[in-house]
Amino acid sequence: MPATWGRYNAQRLLGASLAAQRRYAEAEPLLVSGYRGLTQMEASIPWESRVALARAQQEILQLYQDWDKPEQAAAWRERVQRENDGHRRER
Repeated sequence: MPATWGRYNAQRLLGASLAAQRRYAEAEPLLVSGYRGLTQMEASIPWESRVALARAQQEILQLYQDWDKPEQAAAWRERVQRENDGHRRER
């Protein structure tokens, strides 16, 4: 599949599905890759679908919490906060 925002969103959705099945090791790379791709393709995401980016952030945080990895959860929480603060400054 070509590098489109839909591809990365599909990765995110697959990762979220695996995480819900407690298949955390399989879910992590898909969630992270999906999130990174969505951030790179943000400008091409239709306005009504941009919620996918916020959901990806939350899904990764939830993964680390459910997987009992508090250090990764804390690091992710800080990263999301920095990125969200950066977006607010750009607007």
